[in-house]
Amino acid sequence: MLSINQSTSLNNRATQRATKNFLMSYRHWQFQLNQAILLLQQPQLDNRQMIQKRYQRALEECHLREQSLQMLGKLGTQEAFAADLLTARFLKRWSIAKTCQFLTQKYHLTYLAERTFNRDQNRALRLFSQLCP
Repeated sequence: MLSINQSTSLNNRATQRATKNFLMSYRHWQFQLNQAILLLQQPQLDNRQMIQKRYQRALEECHLREQSLQMLGKLGTQEAFAADLLTARFLKRWSIAKTCQFLTQKYHLTYLAERTFNRDQNRALRLFSQLCP
């Protein structure tokens, strides 16, 4: 039987994983959006209504992620840091090194170690999971 601390730890990890997957799916929705735009530009399109629905859904999904991160960034300094970190890592798909460099420059940090970055990323994922619907 799991103790309360172990159960909470498992829930936190599951929440972080689900939040990561949610943010990482941004690229999928962005691809769907671009594909629908290309299809809608074709003059002879039989299933225009279905493509328009796909376009609208992809647009909503992309906006949900973008606007949720923007809202998180407006809550305070720590939240802005978390929003920038998550945007760089999951929406822009930057590497850890590039994200660390960006955050170091933007927030005038002397150095951001990978271990610290991972801790900050986990904290940011928890914050985002509390905010996003």
